[in-house]
Amino acid sequence: MTTISDMKRLAEPLLERNPDLFMARRLLVLKPVHHILRAIDLEQTLDPQGFTPQFGATYLFVPRTSGGIRWDVLIRATDDESWVMTNPNVQQMLTQEVEKVLPILRSIQTIDDFMTFTHAPYTFFEPWDAGVERSLVFNAALGNLEEARECCARLKELASTRSAGPTDDRPIVPEALCPLLAKDDRAGIARQLTEWEQISARTFKIEKYWQPSPFPIEAQAPEIDPTAGA
Repeated sequence: MTTISDMKRLAEPLLERNPDLFMARRLLVLKPVHHILRAIDLEQTLDPQGFTPQFGATYLFVPRTSGGIRWDVLIRATDDESWVMTNPNVQQMLTQEVEKVLPILRSIQTIDDFMTFTHAPYTFFEPWDAGVERSLVFNAALGNLEEARECCARLKELASTRSAGPTDDRPIVPEALCPLLAKDDRAGIARQLTEWEQISARTFKIEKYWQPSPFPIEAQAPEIDPTAGA
């Protein structure tokens, strides 16, 4: 099987030409790293000399327990070529094809950008709002608290503990966020999401590059009850 060292050697020209890239195991990751991880994954294949490059992104504000990029797209080899270490043109081809998709990844700057990316017409993965749990965490992060509370109510009705995604820790997201939403605890929600980001950064081996940053919910004023003090 191809090794991490193999992938690092292949990626040397990309890293030299693109200073906003760094290598984390088999991932080529774009800096800065805030709420969204943007990367090229150089996956292993059954062919001992092969690998499969895919570009994509994922959100970090759930406690990831595995380092997979769920929202990714295959980078195809050029005509009559293949992604194998024995191909004498493989390094040049990787550099060329990855640099074609880097503008797409660089355009994903915010949570809203990522949400748009999951609806891209050239992708075949499910959109960000395909599941109740994922809708819950996104609406909480964005400060859409009424929508997030509706997600909590739906989950309670369904008695569901499904995860926001296959790599998420199943019961943690609704059990942690729904009580905070019930109390309108914006600071607590932001703190919880940041703690989960740190866990995810450790899982992806990118903790030293991860930069904690405010969530949209933190930029909003608290909701005021118009009947308060009446």
